[in-house]
Amino acid sequence: MEIKSSEIWYTYTSSYSGPVLSLDVFAYAFIKSKITKCVFHTQGKYYFEEDHKIVSRDVDLKIDPRLKNGKYSMQEWPNDAFSKEMLYQNYINGFFERIHFAFDNKYIDHEYIRFSLGEILIIDGNSKKRLYVFVNFYSSGVIIIEFRVIYNYSIELDKYIHECVNLSMMEFDKCYVDEALFKYVDCSGNGKRDDEKIVDSNDDFTFRFSLLSFSNE
Repeated sequence: MEIKSSEIWYTYTSSYSGPVLSLDVFAYAFIKSKITKCVFHTQGKYYFEEDHKIVSRDVDLKIDPRLKNGKYSMQEWPNDAFSKEMLYQNYINGFFERIHFAFDNKYIDHEYIRFSLGEILIIDGNSKKRLYVFVNFYSSGVIIIEFRVIYNYSIELDKYIHECVNLSMMEFDKCYVDEALFKYVDCSGNGKRDDEKIVDSNDDFTFRFSLLSFSNE
């Protein structure tokens, strides 16, 4: 059996132990740290940086009470192409979230902010995999981290299970993370910083990476 193409979301859960006074504060902090360029808020707004200032904009979100259809309009799109795509995906996901998690056509909104950490590039020999990283930060302190991988090539089922489904069990030669995220990586364990930097482009976006290497020594 052969898999022609697929998409897998690898999902992990953690939590924040400190007080969550306001998700707005965290949204501003994440953008200020440069680890993300845009933050989506389930309460109908989003944040991004404009002219060296972090601003928020409201979204006109209309959803059919029967959860059959919906539409949204935005005051202003961020200039960054990747941020535009992430906002679009977030609102699409938000709509279907209301459909799948509604009971008797009623949806309880568990407030959260969602943002992207860009792309992680992992290399093993001639194999290259791009992981798009998303974070949901809930007002309860719950954190969901998602790694989205798009496999747009044919692969035998056994190899697909070993190399794709069980990706978290694989070992890799190199791992590159976004330059902005790299400076926050904890290297107190077996990780170490490296001066190697690369630029990688796919069909739609360009990312700048720093090499994160590990040693068993």
